[in-house]
Formats: sequence, C-alpha cells, structure tokens
Amino acid sequence: MCSPAATRSSSRATSCTPTRTRASTSSSTRARTRTSFRRQGSASRTTQAPRRWATSPALRTSRSSDMHRGVGRRAHPAERAEGSDVNVLARSAVAVVLVAAFACQSSPFTAGPSGNLIPDVVGVGPNATFAIASRAGLLGLGADGKVLGHIVKLPNGSIPSTPVLHPDGKRLFFIVSDTMAGTGFGSDVWSVNIDGTGLTPILEHEAANVFYASPTIAASGESMYVHRREAKDDDAHPGVYLEAVDTIERVDLTSGKRQTLIKDGAEPTIAPDGKTLVFVHMDRGQQAGLWSASVDDPKAGPFLKTGDRFWFLQAPRVSPMGNEITWSSAGRSSSRLIPPAISKPSGTSSGARVAHLDIPSELYVATMDGRSLRAITTTGDDVIPAWSHDGKKIAYIALATFYVVSAANGEVTVSRQGIGINYGDPIWLR
Repeated sequence: MCSPAATRSSSRATSCTPTRTRASTSSSTRARTRTSFRRQGSASRTTQAPRRWATSPALRTSRSSDMHRGVGRRAHPAERAEGSDVNVLARSAVAVVLVAAFACQSSPFTAGPSGNLIPDVVGVGPNATFAIASRAGLLGLGADGKVLGHIVKLPNGSIPSTPVLHPDGKRLFFIVSDTMAGTGFGSDVWSVNIDGTGLTPILEHEAANVFYASPTIAASGESMYVHRREAKDDDAHPGVYLEAVDTIERVDLTSGKRQTLIKDGAEPTIAPDGKTLVFVHMDRGQQAGLWSASVDDPKAGPFLKTGDRFWFLQAPRVSPMGNEITWSSAGRSSSRLIPPAISKPSGTSSGARVAHLDIPSELYVATMDGRSLRAITTTGDDVIPAWSHDGKKIAYIALATFYVVSAANGEVTVSRQGIGINYGDPIWLR
C-alpha cells in the first residue's frame, strides 16, 4: 500500500518521503529528460511527484519537513533528485523512486485529542473487532472504533502494514519494515496469533532493496500471494537505481517455497474460490489499471469490462462472498466533473469522479465479472478498505477518523474521530 505519492496535508506526522524530479507524461519528453537519484537528500530541495506515478504502498507515506527522522534518513533508493555523476532515463527513474516507499507503507502515528491517546496495553486481540496496522503499531479496535491498545508489541523500529487474517481466524499476516536497518533495507512478511503470541517472520527479504507488500492468503490457508519489488541499481555507480521490478509471488506456507507467478503486478487480492487473482498492473513502474489472472494459468488481462480508466487506484480487496471487489480510486475517465471538497463519507456519489492531491478520492465496488461498478462514497483521501466477513460493510480510516460504511450505498454505520492515528490499514477480525 504500505501508502511516491502526492503530498498529503502538512498536518500529518512523517516517517519517510521518497522524492523525485517532475517528468512530463509524454513519452517523447521522458525520452529527452535525464535525471538521477541519490541516497539522502535535503527536504528543502525535494519536490513531490504527482499521484499518477505512484503505486499503492507509497500512497500511505507521510509528508512533512521532518522526513529525515526515522525512516526518512535511512538510505532510500531514491530519496533525492538533482544533478549527478550518472544520468538515468526519467522513465526508469520514475519507476524506481517508488521502491523506497515500501519501507514506510504504514500510516503515521498522530496523537489524538487529550485523553484519546493509544492505550499502552498489549494483548487486546481477543477483545478486538478490528486490527489496524499503522506507524503506531499493530492495534486492536472495538466494534465502535475505539482503540483498545496493541495486539502485539513489535521490535523497536518495526512498522507494520497491510494485515490480512488467515482463514483459520487465529493468525494475522502483515508486512514489517525495519526503520533501524540502515542502508540496503527491505520489508518482510510476519505472522502473529490474534492473542499476541507466536510473533515470527514468515518471508524475509533475501537481498538488500527487496520489499514485500500486500499479502493475501488463499481460502485453503496453504498459499500466500504477495507483491515483491526489487530495486535494480547501476553496478558501476552504487546508489543510482535504474529500475524497479514488480512481481506477484506465490508462497507455500508449509514448505516456504516461493515462485514468481505474475510479472508487472502489485497489490494482489485472491477470490475465495482460490482460483482468481485481481491486482494492480504495473507498466514500467507506473499503475496501468486493475488486471486479473487465474492462479493456474497466470495469463493476465484487464479486469474491468466497462471501459473505465483511473488516474490512480490502490488496495483492491475481493469480498469474502466472492461476488464483489472494492478499491480506493480517483480520476475515473468517464467523468470530468470535480467533486466538492468534503472530509467525511458522502454516501453514493452523484457522478463526480476526478480526484487528486488533497481532493477526496472515492471508494468503488464492482462485480467480480468486471461488467459493472459503482462509487459508494467519497472519502477524505485515498484509503485502504476492508470487508466485513458477511460482505455487507467496508471499514477504512481517513483523516484520523475510523469509518464503517454500507457496501451497498455507502451509508455510514460507524464514525469515530480522534482515534490516535491519521491513517492506517484495517482488517476485520470478527
């Protein structure tokens, strides 16, 4: 997700912000424009790229001048763009700059109003309805959205993101980025029991600058599918990254064997029948729509049959019922209207479709045949949606508020402000 993006509001706390030079969207201009990326840079020299270049984990990164604390000062593959010793084609650079965001996929911790700070309690999983991965840790929330405390205390410097519940209902799988790792870090898949015991790595990055993200588990519980991104650098010039390679990997949870299933894919979500993957297709490091593929014959193609295109999308999630899929998106090509600025869900959209930096995105629901879709609500920003187990509700966090809305029409059923984090990745536990 975790989740290279346009600048968020300056009110967010920051852990890291990959940066880059701006590049034209035309291929001819990109071919003429040459730039390079080095580790470690000054915030005063950086510019944020438009959201169209982003892939989802990066969109949950935070933005502010204190970016060089914590994750921000670790040697990100593309932390600054300026004149350099080696020139790299802008198109490749745009693709690679996204890599750094995997180290800060989860959302920034922001203290809520007085009396609303996250309780310093560990082991709340058995009493929690939701789990939330954020920069504040792996948290448990009650049915009303109240933060109960931590499901488990992670090692210092560990930031969780994109949790998923194992089909046995007893374990959580999630991404961990180690902000203390220094140069050449990566991100891993970990697991923990709901009661907070059994914390263990499941899939560790096998080389520097390899980042795992967005795990999803087949209903059988035997296989995990996960996005893998690897930064390719210039052997002659360490620290200058030429491209990012995105793949979707299948991991046998018994043997640990990993195999590449799909190239140019990110953020997989698997249908309950275990046969179909829907994912964000990547084209040279840039989002290129929702695609789908069979796990047995991974020849992929566009998922939507409606002709709709989106300027930005993230976090596709198939319903537990297997009949629908949701995702967060902005800039639907079928409409040119600008939505009104709002900071809470608005119910079913009346047709506004364009969204960009600091303008609300929309939560979409589509049928699994890809032949129809609807916008159920406008959100305060891009979000990470999570289905209820009965497929009737969707939860998400936006602008320090936890929401649960109807999947049918976007009607708000739960709204809790001041939860202690601005953004996070939720999952229903029960």
